[in-house]
Amino acid sequence: MSPELRALPARIRALRAAGGNPGCMSRSYMSRIESGAGTPSLAALERIAGALGIELHDMFSSEHPQRLLLAVAAARDRFLMTVLREMKPMTLPQRARVLGTVWRIAGKFEEER
Repeated sequence: MSPELRALPARIRALRAAGGNPGCMSRSYMSRIESGAGTPSLAALERIAGALGIELHDMFSSEHPQRLLLAVAAARDRFLMTVLREMKPMTLPQRARVLGTVWRIAGKFEEER
């Protein structure tokens, strides 16, 4: 097995820890992948990469993972900026409901880590 494939579980774990959360996969499946007990299909890797906001080839790159962590953070920030932009025409109670929902979702993802 190549060094890139051996490093894949740890790389995925680090990207998720940096704030990426591929909700496209079950928590147990992600746990198996991250522990090296499961071997994801190419389609699963594409879905994970897309959910993390990176390209599939980045998951196998020998580049320093810091660039990937920044890509995940940038994708998260783009999402938040989109939410804020869409909230501008909303009333204050509507904004409060949206933010409350986002906080609840974020809390659930934090619990999964």
